[in-house]
Amino acid sequence: MSAKKEYIIYSLILFGFIFFCYVILDIPAIDPIWNFFADPQDYLRQSNYPLFSKEFYIPEPAMWFTPRPFTVPLFYKLAGSEPERMLYFQKAFYCFSVGVFVVCVLRFLAHHVLKLVMALVLFFFFTWWNIVGWSNNILSESISFSFFLLVVGTFWFHCETQLGVDDPVDEYHLVFFIHARHLALSHPHELCRYCLI
Repeated sequence: MSAKKEYIIYSLILFGFIFFCYVILDIPAIDPIWNFFADPQDYLRQSNYPLFSKEFYIPEPAMWFTPRPFTVPLFYKLAGSEPERMLYFQKAFYCFSVGVFVVCVLRFLAHHVLKLVMALVLFFFFTWWNIVGWSNNILSESISFSFFLLVVGTFWFHCETQLGVDDPVDEYHLVFFIHARHLALSHPHELCRYCLI
């Protein structure tokens, strides 16, 4: 394939990703249904603890408060403990994770037209509301799924490049992924339930 055609195909993939990000980030705000759940209130309370304190990572149970894994409170803290900002943070992280996953998948394909088709199909699939809808709620599902995509994508990348999976990058992903709770590696059935419900 000529360099010009290759350039056009990769430009279309990039345009597809930009359009995907626009669709995800432009989802209109919905009523804050998370106010009816205990989890978001616990995440908010835990995110207000100092970052380098024991209470942030291993808080004590209290009245109307159940300690949670630190991943979501950490993201919440990075978002300034603001619910609306947290929603955009989750969506941006989801877009980044999907981008990494798609790039890693495309490395397995040799034909450039097939890469374009696969990229567009994946971008379309990841706009499915049963997945994206979670990013409109301050719960652990959105961040869990984003980390799942990062773990799988980087694992495939290492397999494809024959670097192995002993790279520290995957270890960092796994620490956050395990603490994200619902899609923890000890509960793989949760992934199927999460995607099919």
